[in-house]
Amino acid sequence: MPQARRETIAAQMRHVKAEWHAAFTEPTPLSAFAALDVPVLLLTGAESPASSRAVARLLTKTLPRVTAVEVSGAGAWRLSRIRSA
Repeated sequence: MPQARRETIAAQMRHVKAEWHAAFTEPTPLSAFAALDVPVLLLTGAESPASSRAVARLLTKTLPRVTAVEVSGAGAWRLSRIRSA
């Protein structure tokens, strides 16, 4: 991995603890997402874990202005690799 990429990843690691804390200890009720009146593009990978796809289905049914796109042959890791390429 190039040194510049390593430094970028290392700089982002300080955010990981707070993000995990929020994800697992600050639950947001699904109804809160129904109140979001903004356009949302919800990308999922056809090969993402079943739990991720289930959350995406719930959000697709709940968000009022959602466009859901499933990327064939992609999973969570592959989507992030596409974005950084």
